[in-house]
Formats: sequence, C-alpha cells, structure tokens
Amino acid sequence: MKYLIVLLTILAITMLIATALSSAEIIPIWNNVNEAGEIHDMEFLKGEDTFILLAGIGESSQIQIRQTLTGELVDSYPMYSFAKPKLAITPDSNRFVLVTGGTDKIGATIELRDINNFSLLRKDSIINTKEEGTGQDLFYRFTQLILDPIRPLAYVLMQRTNFTTTLPVDSVFLLVYNYETMQRERDITPSGFADEYLSQIAVSHDGKYLAAMNDSKAYLNVLDLETYQTARSVKLYDEKLPNSDWWCESKDIEFSETNSDEIYFSGQYPNSEEEKSINGIITYSVEKNINIESWMQKINSGEIVLIEHGEKIIKTDGGYVQYINLGNKSIEYSFKGTLQIPFAKKVISTKNNISIGFTAEYFGSIIYDSQTNVKFEYEDEILISPNPTNSIVNISIECQEPIINYQINNTDG
Repeated sequence: MKYLIVLLTILAITMLIATALSSAEIIPIWNNVNEAGEIHDMEFLKGEDTFILLAGIGESSQIQIRQTLTGELVDSYPMYSFAKPKLAITPDSNRFVLVTGGTDKIGATIELRDINNFSLLRKDSIINTKEEGTGQDLFYRFTQLILDPIRPLAYVLMQRTNFTTTLPVDSVFLLVYNYETMQRERDITPSGFADEYLSQIAVSHDGKYLAAMNDSKAYLNVLDLETYQTARSVKLYDEKLPNSDWWCESKDIEFSETNSDEIYFSGQYPNSEEEKSINGIITYSVEKNINIESWMQKINSGEIVLIEHGEKIIKTDGGYVQYINLGNKSIEYSFKGTLQIPFAKKVISTKNNISIGFTAEYFGSIIYDSQTNVKFEYEDEILISPNPTNSIVNISIECQEPIINYQINNTDG
C-alpha cells in the first residue's frame, strides 16, 4: 500500500481572536406576557438562578417564582393588593418583606414571608381612618421599601391621602419597621418634608446613611442611621425661577456599592433660567457636600441600577435604556425598549450580565455583550515545528483567547 506524502510548508496561520473592544450588542434571551397582569416589582433570589416577581391587581395578584434563563413559572402564591406592591429580600436570603396597598375596606400591610413557601411570618396593617373635621376617608399605602443591610430594619415611605390636593392630608412619611417583630419603631421623616411628598429613598451598603428625596421643591436629605439625625440637607432647585419653573421630579437614588460617601441620583432639577430643563444623573459626595460629577447631567433622567460591581449604571426612562460607564464617563450603549425588550420600568441584573426588565404586563431578558465587535490581531505566542515538514506538524499556542479559525497552506498556496 502506497502512502501519499505531501510536502507541507506552512506559509501562514490566520487566527481570529477576540482581543479588543470596539462596540457592544444587546442579545435577547426571552420575552413574555405575565398571565397575572400588570407587573409591579421583582428581585433575584440567592444564586440568581430564579427571581421573585409581583404581578396582578386585586384578587388576581400573585407572588411568583420564575427561572432566570427562561422566564418560566416555577411557583406562585395569591397576593391581595390594589396599590403597587414592593418587595425586598432580607440579607439572609431566606425571607422577604412585602408591602401592599389596599382599598377603603382593606388597609395597607407590611409583611415578612418565608421565601421557600411564601408563608406569612409576621405583618402589620395600617387601618384606614377618617379625616378630622370633614369625615372623609383617609387611605394609607406604601410607596417605597428598602432594607437595612446590617440591622433587621425596613425603611418605608407611607402615603396618607384622601385623594385631594389639600395639605397636610396628602402627606408622605418615612417610617422604620423592625421586620423581625413587625413593629413600627419610629417616624424619621425629615423635619418639614411630610408635605413635600417624599418619593425616593436609599440606604448605603454599610448601613451608615439613608438618603431621601422629594418632588416639587426638591431636597436631598441624608440621615445618619446611628443617630437618625440629618447629616445633609441640600436644596436642588432655584426658588428664584418664575412661574413654578423650579418644579423638580426625583426619579431614583442609589449609593455607590463601594463608597458610602457617594450617592447617584436621577431626576429633573432646574437651577437657572438657562437650564430650566436640566436633568440626568448626578454624583454627590456626603463628606464634601458637593456634586462631585457634572458630566452626566445632560443624560435623560430615569430609574437607575448599579451593575458590574458598581462600575456601570443601567438607566431606564420609560422609552430608552442606557448603559453608562462610570469609569470613563460615557454612555456605553443605548437602545429603545420594545415589547421584545420591555425595559421601561425596572431592570435587575445578575453578576454575569443577564438583565431582566418589565413594562406593564410584559417582561423579558437580555444579555449585554460589551465585546461583540472585535479587531483582529496576530498572536505572538505561536510556535510551529518542524517547518517545512513532510510529516507531523507541531503547533504550540499560548494565547489568551480560544482559536476561532486557522489555515495551513502547501507550497502551491
């Protein structure tokens, strides 16, 4: 038997290796319509393989557990709520706090539930009352909820209203609950701000500070959680602007994940005749009592979430979603939300860049790939021997990335 021996002279090896970033890409994973109806809130569970979601109104309300990779329903439990409920996972990851709002017959509730079977552990209910002097019904509902990362405390914004604009009936209070006992510990509403409609709250990751913001004549109030005293109270508008042009809208607030002194907040805060519509994301230093970054002020305002260990921000403003790089102070990627990518209201992200968002009853998932487009470079660490040869070719490669393609040519090309 004869063997055909071909003289191989390796003239070139072309290797396509992902080595440098030039742009990014959004890769849809799944999208769906929630059978329970309107979606209100969601958070990842421990391990991030599943997430908990609140959806529906009234008797159709549900607490749901769903798969992160597929969106498929794992389990559900009935929940009765007519206002937009909120949830927060406890630091031990075994329980969650749920706040709901009711009707004239069913008051608002704050509950502690087991995360494995949804069983109710403790709760407190706010009983609706009558307005003194008029006899009108006063309704109570919770509008925001965050948990202390160190202590078993829940910080909530509670609205009291008769659904008129008459003050001080329509007021919002910042309350502290011990969720282990479900007892209300104190009212820490900044002095004079109950009637200014507090709308956003955040707590630092070391439990040192709580920050609160209001709409209309907006202030940033920072409370020291050891003493519950006001550490900072910063006016965010220019009261000299005419015709209520000073009116502010606070969209969101977050503390830096690595520095409790740094706060990111989003909204519209007119501060001069020339910049009546200034809005965006602003970085504030508690220690220095100044806005330490102004480069983001021209970015549209919206809800924000820190991702990638606090190095980036995802911002949603109802129609558009932006990935903002905090390192190089730039918008890394923007896209307009659709029913296929319904990211208008809230976004949560895993550590490996899977993001889930929702709008109305639509919800979906994407992967944000910041290294889609690449430029090609030859890898220096390639050893080929023997060359030329009429037998076996040994190729030693010590590159950082996997080989996508290679080519071997004979002497005829």
